[in-house]
Amino acid sequence: MAAENALMWAKGFATSAEVPLELVHAWHAPFAFGLTTLEQAYSRINLNKLRARELLTSRACAAGVHPTAPRTVREGQPGEVLMEATEPGTMIVIGRTGTGTHGVARLAELVIGSTARHCLHHASGPVTVVPERAAWPRRDATIVVGVDGSKASLRALSWAVAMAPADATVTAQWSVGIWDDLAPETLDLDDPEVVEEGRQRLDEWIANVAPSGQPLPTASVVVGDARDDLTVASGDADLVVVGNQSRSPVSRLVLGSVAEHVVRNARCAVAVIPDH
Repeated sequence: MAAENALMWAKGFATSAEVPLELVHAWHAPFAFGLTTLEQAYSRINLNKLRARELLTSRACAAGVHPTAPRTVREGQPGEVLMEATEPGTMIVIGRTGTGTHGVARLAELVIGSTARHCLHHASGPVTVVPERAAWPRRDATIVVGVDGSKASLRALSWAVAMAPADATVTAQWSVGIWDDLAPETLDLDDPEVVEEGRQRLDEWIANVAPSGQPLPTASVVVGDARDDLTVASGDADLVVVGNQSRSPVSRLVLGSVAEHVVRNARCAVAVIPDH
């Protein structure tokens, strides 16, 4: 179900954003237990490959994907196949299995899914994770971008502005918490002037990112934790966009705290944009 829903979402997004859509399907070669000859083993593998192609065709037809859309069917682990089959920088859309309501002891892989987790850690371009029942609207989409002034968040905002359909509403949301030039004990989060200064900073970031001649994203300043605020915003949004900082080969095995929390708990699709 997760794969079918992700395909429906991707088809809707590609249509409204006027970008090409390519389908990638991975399949596993079964262990040929009980087959007495090499010929029988190859026959079973070819049969499974044929079934994989038929399954992809069936799903594409159900989603209304145009018959000429490029399709790739390869044997292997889904995450690795997606990495090999997509061009650098290409957006990958994956379904999310389960919900973010599990106990804190549950591994992220059990919530996000191993394929999504692999792509989020290794993809060079945006990765969009689509939860069950999330859908891309035919018009008037709402996109919320988490912004904090970092390179990753500004890249996420730039991507959202560039990819948003003409009739979409893009909101840049900054959760005012602890500013880098103010100590926590000196920041009064109940002071209206703090929020107003935050809006001024946010307006500057938007102006520096948004192309001239295009409508500027709406600025939204809230007081709180970005993880919780973006998750709440996902209830009324069609897409939440967050940036993810570049990491070393070791530390990249863990997503940034905001990106991971939102991907695991959002009610709408979440696009994670790398900062490179």
